[in-house]
Amino acid sequence: MKLTAIILAVGAFGLAGCATNAARTNPAEAPPARIVLKPSDDAFAGAVKSLTAEEQATLKKGLGFTVDTLIVTPTTVDSMPWSRKRPDTPVRVSIADFVRFLDLQPPLAGSARVNIATARVSAGLNYGGATFDPVFRIQMEVESTNAGVINISGFGVGPYVSRETDELSNASPKLTQSAQIAFMKAFLKALLKINEAVQQG
Repeated sequence: MKLTAIILAVGAFGLAGCATNAARTNPAEAPPARIVLKPSDDAFAGAVKSLTAEEQATLKKGLGFTVDTLIVTPTTVDSMPWSRKRPDTPVRVSIADFVRFLDLQPPLAGSARVNIATARVSAGLNYGGATFDPVFRIQMEVESTNAGVINISGFGVGPYVSRETDELSNASPKLTQSAQIAFMKAFLKALLKINEAVQQG
């Protein structure tokens, strides 16, 4: 009887040990890294550089307004229907953070006030044979002191990223940098369209 009890105890101990080893060798998988969109001087410089010569000249001359927003919660980033999905695609972005950053840049200055009332953001990826690049579209409803309520959109494409070195790596530095530039470019494109409406108003 005692021998049976000892055998059962040893067996239970062995099973517990196996379970402990299994837990050690099969840890829960960490969630994939995601790109977090944040304004920065590097992204701003990269976005401006990718604009057309005419658009750069307009920014250098200065936009005739300052911008504000009532959007205080992060905006959800939707996936473009035609695009492949990646686990590192941004899921939300703070429009207010970008407004605060851009208000400190020289191009934004003027007596007109523009308020971003609503915003919708979409993300996608363009694929080529050896490269791919992130794209963003921003759709906004803005209220201007001299142009009333207008609906505008901006589209931005980031620099090419190598599929060989960056496609399988979530949120790689180069893909993250390209996404930051693409979103900033989309935002600047939207501001340039707002400027056209303000100038006409």
